[in-house]
Amino acid sequence: MLKKRTYRVAVVANEEVTAQLLAAAIDGCCNIVVCTANESELDTLLNIVEFDLVVVATTALHNDNGHLMATIAAIRHTKASIFVVARHLSVATTLQLLGSGVSQCMSFPINLYRLRRKVKEQLMAHDYRNEAVS
Repeated sequence: MLKKRTYRVAVVANEEVTAQLLAAAIDGCCNIVVCTANESELDTLLNIVEFDLVVVATTALHNDNGHLMATIAAIRHTKASIFVVARHLSVATTLQLLGSGVSQCMSFPINLYRLRRKVKEQLMAHDYRNEAVS
């Protein structure tokens, strides 16, 4: 039986409203959700807190894939799972993200119930992997 624990989730978005909306959707009795406004704040937090999941969201019309991949690379150095939510994800970008270690790629407009379900599933899978290693 799994012990009940608190999960730490970070949401980084280029718009504060977007970060707050996503955080509210995944916030729950077993989650502590922290919103950050940019990647430099996220880098600082990653050095202080061990997150279970990081959600990277961008509402830009055209994604700067190099910038997004640099953010993903910084997160990959932690044990956190990674979700990407973007306004537009081409098939090539999605495959590149999944190949770089991203667990989920979603596009806006997003179904917040689906996001919440995917977060719960990912956190439980994260727990199973950690318990199997321990």
